[in-house]
Amino acid sequence: PQSSGQGAGPTVDMVYRQHAWNVIQSFLVSMLNLGDGDLDVYQLLKQVSLQPPSETHGRLKYLTYPQCSNKEARNAFETALSGVFIAACLKELRGEALSFMSNILKFITAIAVVQQCSAVTAKQPSHDMIDVHVMLDAIVKCVSSDEKELCKIGSMTLALIIDTATTIVGDKEKASELPLFEAAADKLCGCCYEQAWYAKNGGCLAIKFLMEKMPLKWVMNHQLAFVMALMFVLLDLSNEVSSGTVSMAQELTDKLLTLCNTPLGQDKGALSGVQEKSFHAVARHLVKEVISPNENVRKQSHHSLVLLARITGKSVTDIMDPHREILADMVPPKKHLLKHQPVSTQIALMDGNTFCTSLKPRLFSINLTIPEHKIFFQELVNLCDSDDQTLAKLPCYRSVPSLVPLKVSGLAALAACHYLPEMREKIFSVLYKAINSSVKELQVAGKEAMNKFMVEHTHADIELVHGALRPLLMMLGDYHNLSPDLLQKLTHMIELFPTSFNEKMCEALKGHLTRWIEVLITNTQTQRQGEEVQICLYILDMFHMLPASTFRLFDQLLLLALKGEKALGVELGSPFRAPLMKFALKFPQQTVEYFLSRLVDPTLNRVFNAFLRHKDGGPLRDVLAAGAPKIIQMTFGLQVPGTDDGTMLKKRELQYQGILLCHLLIEHKESWIKDMPTIVECLKKIWVSEAYHFQCAKDSNPLSFWPESPMLVRCLLSHCKYHPDDIDTLFQLLRVYMTRHLSSYQFLTDFLDTEVAKGYSTENRRALFFKFVEVFQNPEYPHELKAKILQYIIIPSFSSCFEEGKVDSLLGGPPDPERDSDDNIISVFINKIINPDKPFGSSDPMCILLLQLSSLLVEHAAPHIHDSNNKKQGAKLRRLMTFAWPCLLPKQCVDPATKY
Repeated sequence: PQSSGQGAGPTVDMVYRQHAWNVIQSFLVSMLNLGDGDLDVYQLLKQVSLQPPSETHGRLKYLTYPQCSNKEARNAFETALSGVFIAACLKELRGEALSFMSNILKFITAIAVVQQCSAVTAKQPSHDMIDVHVMLDAIVKCVSSDEKELCKIGSMTLALIIDTATTIVGDKEKASELPLFEAAADKLCGCCYEQAWYAKNGGCLAIKFLMEKMPLKWVMNHQLAFVMALMFVLLDLSNEVSSGTVSMAQELTDKLLTLCNTPLGQDKGALSGVQEKSFHAVARHLVKEVISPNENVRKQSHHSLVLLARITGKSVTDIMDPHREILADMVPPKKHLLKHQPVSTQIALMDGNTFCTSLKPRLFSINLTIPEHKIFFQELVNLCDSDDQTLAKLPCYRSVPSLVPLKVSGLAALAACHYLPEMREKIFSVLYKAINSSVKELQVAGKEAMNKFMVEHTHADIELVHGALRPLLMMLGDYHNLSPDLLQKLTHMIELFPTSFNEKMCEALKGHLTRWIEVLITNTQTQRQGEEVQICLYILDMFHMLPASTFRLFDQLLLLALKGEKALGVELGSPFRAPLMKFALKFPQQTVEYFLSRLVDPTLNRVFNAFLRHKDGGPLRDVLAAGAPKIIQMTFGLQVPGTDDGTMLKKRELQYQGILLCHLLIEHKESWIKDMPTIVECLKKIWVSEAYHFQCAKDSNPLSFWPESPMLVRCLLSHCKYHPDDIDTLFQLLRVYMTRHLSSYQFLTDFLDTEVAKGYSTENRRALFFKFVEVFQNPEYPHELKAKILQYIIIPSFSSCFEEGKVDSLLGGPPDPERDSDDNIISVFINKIINPDKPFGSSDPMCILLLQLSSLLVEHAAPHIHDSNNKKQGAKLRRLMTFAWPCLLPKQCVDPATKY
């Protein structure tokens, strides 16, 4: 069923597949020996009794059943089984194929169980009979396929085999001791050793499945085999061509080690010995890979040893110490010089030395009194201190395209030798030279190595630092001497030794920045993204790293950055914002106060808004969120004297900034508004103001203020989400439907449809109605707003509640049309809302909506209005009819919708 004729249509293709499927079924059934009666099979399965065998016995029993000698028949059977798996992936054949697949796999698994652990001596299978492991070979072929659907079928078949064996044996723990699963583990791990990446991917998926489905004891026994298979995947693949297989192998290794080596509880039982033996074997293998020439394997082994230490509560040294003889001759190398090894081996040896000598306590230490150790240390110094031209003359480096990876490993190995007091000066000079290198990778590696080297510094080390800094600081005397390379080196030194620089350094850098900004403004005809911009950015980026810098510099730095932005003609995406942001984060409290006191400046507002929205702006947002009174004081509550246009525009700008700040805080943490009643009161006061809506409706409303109303509504809506009892605010939000910018408020419509109409509780819906009754009788509420409350809240909420069958609970109790009650919605609606004496006392929209609500109540709550057994008209029914009847008279001129 895997292929079809060239050019055949879908119908013809399906016919071919159906015939092929029939052939496969017939062939497989014909290969099975079905001569045993049901009773014989039942008796045979009943006598299955697995005694816990030793590992050797289990393996020998597995080996005593030879593979079928008839290769052609076995291959044909395997191909047919693969065809069943493929058919299970096809939509047209899936149902029938899955049923057949289940039956035949159960049949073969049952045979395997009986052969391998029956209490009755099973008949020795002949060499011509198909062995049960053909099933495993077909599954391996399926798992190692490049088709993802086949891999899923492979997992399904494994689950079926495990469940079948467990059912027959009666216990999953005992069933896992079958040689069948030993063979399955060997064959599935073999996928990881195939050449194709998708076969390795299938092997990883199979290992993951076995880890999840098999008993813990079985997984522990196979931990080493699984780790070795996963390590080979890392060895044989690179991230570029693995389609995620390398990452999967790394994750699985971590999960496997965590699963198998997590300390057992009090009920250890027999698992304790199994875990100890498995842990010892895996630890030995990982120690061996510490100096693997392959980078992926080496890094994973380092990571895995650290992971094992964290899981077991031991130190890495304690885990590695029983196996230290594996590394004794290589950390450091004793029999061979470093330069005589291939480059990959040199890097591995240096990384291994770094790892082992950086442990606490150290697994190995370099002793310069030992000749081999002294030679290794000198080789490290020569490698890191020599230039590329000198090293290229050596035979082992002539064909190497880049020596950078080699030197990076060498620098890390040198930094790990910080415990050698007689060599600290030499190591410092080599690391400092790397920081001053023209190669960026070496600069970064040198900085990291220096950072580790100076962890336990002495007074002599500080003198070394000052001596190294003097030539660099001398270059800062004239701003013409500054270059990106020089400033990059200075940045590294400031990061490493920030306390070595005082306030004079800050003033000098500020002066240089001022001059270079002037140069940037002057050279408008040159390349604007050139050297001048880089120098300015490097200088600006140093201030946040200097402990001597204070916030009084912020105002000057901000103004210089704005001048630079103006010279470049950019604001959004300005390169000056990132370093300025770092300095602002150093003083979050002062930064927020600085901007809040200057909210009338549009340029500074945009900078403040960008800082708050930045992914790293959390500290600024936290300070702002904690200062709600300050927001009110500097925006809504700030008194600006005067009534001229300029003053009014300032007032409007302050109001806009207050709303914007609140909206921004709610965007990042909506619950902030929950406990801010004063903020809500200010926002609500703005929203209910007729003057505000008049201003927003004017055609002359500035474009910059257009987002104000939607932001204001979002803020108040967030408050309503946490305070469903604040119904008045929710009602006031419906003013948006009285404006001409409805498209900006779709979020409010969605909230009303999902949260209010369908999500509110029955008690909340009743509260909405009784609040509406109060509003309806309030002459200060606009009539149009009252109609919108009915249209968007009351009617949808009642309709949704009626659909849920909560009629009685909503209306206030069981039907009792003859009694009036202030808690009954029908009574209140008929007595306080509708007015039969003035049926046309309301506007057309209000009248239409009242009739809609009346219709809804009549449709779903008729027993609450009138008792059908009562021949006389009740007071409620009569009042309701009197209200609606005038609209139907032909002499009345009313809206057709009202009549409907």
